[in-house]
Amino acid sequence: MISKHVLKQSQPGADFKTHAWIYALEAVVVFLGVSVSLWSEDWAADREKASMHKLDVEQMLVELQKDSAGLSNALWYAETGIQNINRVLDVAEDFHRGDLEYDVYVDSLASIGILFLNQTHEIEDFTYNSLLTGVRMYQFPSDLAKDVRTYYENGGKMFGEQNPEVDRKTLRFISEVHPLLSFRYTQMYERGRPATAIADTRFFFNQPEVKEKYSSLDFVLEVQSLKMTVLSYRGALRYTQKRSGMLREKLRAHAIQQGHVKP
Repeated sequence: MISKHVLKQSQPGADFKTHAWIYALEAVVVFLGVSVSLWSEDWAADREKASMHKLDVEQMLVELQKDSAGLSNALWYAETGIQNINRVLDVAEDFHRGDLEYDVYVDSLASIGILFLNQTHEIEDFTYNSLLTGVRMYQFPSDLAKDVRTYYENGGKMFGEQNPEVDRKTLRFISEVHPLLSFRYTQMYERGRPATAIADTRFFFNQPEVKEKYSSLDFVLEVQSLKMTVLSYRGALRYTQKRSGMLREKLRAHAIQQGHVKP
């Protein structure tokens, strides 16, 4: 200690001011030592936070890119499904108007095949959920943090509600409304055929209960109902795809501003 060292050297008559100066100097040294130590710890903590935030932004950008690919894939199936549904509605309209014979009508249905494959989409939110488990969300500017929350929470809620409905309606359509599809797959897998023969298909369609089903307006109404479901789902996919692109742009701009990536 400074005071012990100096006082040891002092004469018995050292005055009070000298002692006070020595203790004050020692206090300053201790204060500076503690301050430097705390500053060093804060600096290290800030560097760690900045490094973690950089990693969070990078991971979120990667996940959003994967999201975009998944959305594009699901949109392709939705668009193709709507095209197939419209084809079915066109031939059904011609049949009910009397412009098509039943055999020609059902041959058209067989050639169209699967109307819509329920390729539903789920947002990848691993990074977002990890941000919520700690305080790392606060590293984002408030407006960007709000956009991140809106994208993941609204997207999760929207697809969480729509996916089960799309799956349920699609599977019901294949098994009950348009049973040819189930029949074709049964023939393919049980009998080892690459595709159902025309004779088998004609036999299927000419069974009385099947003919009644496909000749009724209820079949048309079910197809229209499926179309409304797919249209709604396509709208959700398009909206999410747009929001995903906007969020990627904002995250990239933030990363550039922070010096995480080059402009």
